[in-house]
Amino acid sequence: MQHECEVCIVGAGPAGLSIARKLASNGIQATVVESGGRNPTLNAQQSSAGKPAGYPYHRLEKALYSGIGGSAQLWWGHNRFRPLDPIDFEERQGIPQSGWPFGLNALLPYYEAAQAMLPLGPFDYTAEFWEQDETPKFPFPDGEIETTVFQTTSGGASGARAIAELGADPVFRLMTETTVTELLVEESGHRIEQARLRHGDGSESMISADVFVLAAGAFDNTRLLLMSNEKWTKGIGNTNGLVGRFFMEHPAVSTARWVPNDATLFGQYGLYRQHTVRGTPIIGTLTVADEIKRREGLLNSAIFLSESDDLRASDVYRSLSMFSPKGLRNMRWTPSIYAENFGNIARHPIRATSTLFQVATGRTQERRKVFDLRVVSEQSPNPQSRLFLDSRVDEKGLPRMRLDWRFNELDKWSIRRTQEILAEAVRKAGMGRVEHFYGDERPPARIYGQRHQMGTTRMHEDPRRGVVDADTRVHDVHNLYVTGSSVFPTGGHANTTLTIMALALRLADHLADLFNERRGIKSH
Repeated sequence: MQHECEVCIVGAGPAGLSIARKLASNGIQATVVESGGRNPTLNAQQSSAGKPAGYPYHRLEKALYSGIGGSAQLWWGHNRFRPLDPIDFEERQGIPQSGWPFGLNALLPYYEAAQAMLPLGPFDYTAEFWEQDETPKFPFPDGEIETTVFQTTSGGASGARAIAELGADPVFRLMTETTVTELLVEESGHRIEQARLRHGDGSESMISADVFVLAAGAFDNTRLLLMSNEKWTKGIGNTNGLVGRFFMEHPAVSTARWVPNDATLFGQYGLYRQHTVRGTPIIGTLTVADEIKRREGLLNSAIFLSESDDLRASDVYRSLSMFSPKGLRNMRWTPSIYAENFGNIARHPIRATSTLFQVATGRTQERRKVFDLRVVSEQSPNPQSRLFLDSRVDEKGLPRMRLDWRFNELDKWSIRRTQEILAEAVRKAGMGRVEHFYGDERPPARIYGQRHQMGTTRMHEDPRRGVVDADTRVHDVHNLYVTGSSVFPTGGHANTTLTIMALALRLADHLADLFNERRGIKSH
């Protein structure tokens, strides 16, 4: 069977569905091909399973979602949204490979459009817009520490419904339980002629299109490019060996704790709890001022505050938590990490037993109250942090992916230095002290990715430094585009969904202009 369309989009997540909807409004025939169905299926989920090779990561089959809405369906109800900051687009001294081909202004209109689609509140992320008399921001001196704001969708799952409803639009074709197994290149090697499809019943077909768009997430975008190697032995777009490299996450770590001088401070941090302002759920976070980030070469980060106590902030509690059912279910730690934490429990049997008893009975009121400081950081672009094809295959005969997630000294230093700058600001403000910085804990603190996979098909105008150009077209392939967080050159600290949708809408405008030019229609 042969299918035909003007634009073939691989992946029915926020990016793919946003593009299809925008193209359809311009009269362009789009077909969206999705390996999953309306709900998660075992086969679709198992195709995401793979073995990590570097720093321990989430079980991949639990970190990725196949189906309408894509991996964004994992987040609704507790996702947090904000655009990237202006500094995230800059080429920064001390951060190799940083910088986007364009600045924040190029995405602003698309951010606002994505904001309305989700739906979120007003497109304003300044603390001044959201703070109220009863929820003021903390008064740090010298402007070294600033307050930033994240929004969430009201009603928990309303954002999920908004994305899923994009897939119900009858003006574009949606093929579910259909996997693209190969992109076929024409003889010149510079144009995708058609794609091979495998359907849920085991049958195969082909689809041809004027333009192909990969919007299937970092893992599947990378896999499809690498395994489409009939014409290009390294895979499409991989002439310079960059496909799969520069894998980034938003590493998060909870180590430092803020001990206030005055217990009344716990009643004054309402801006930093999730709460609703004028109908929009928001949460405030702390961040180091951009001027200091530029001067010291710091990565961007957000510091989340939560009310805790000495018990839950202790190293013994952290060691115990990794053996909880949730911890064992979602993560694959290395034997050495399990051994270190088990050894920590064994060295402090009385404290461990007391901790378990107090948590089980809720008898923690007498403990010293503290703010737990959770740093969610940008990760520096690192070519050694990468995805690559495994020798094993899944049940469909497709190669599985392996992840070699790596950190460098800049990533680690930046987290600790951020905590140190906050500590000095807290001291100057007379609001207590910050203690137990990242690197002081024993055994070492565990770093968690946020399941925000970025960077494996990075954007750069120079094909020696990126897989796609500023329009997210694969270098040297005239009709193949990639979108989503895999094209991010750097990732900031903000959750990826809003930027994914903004990039997708920008690409949709670019494609609409191309088709209108062919048809002799003047662009908007």
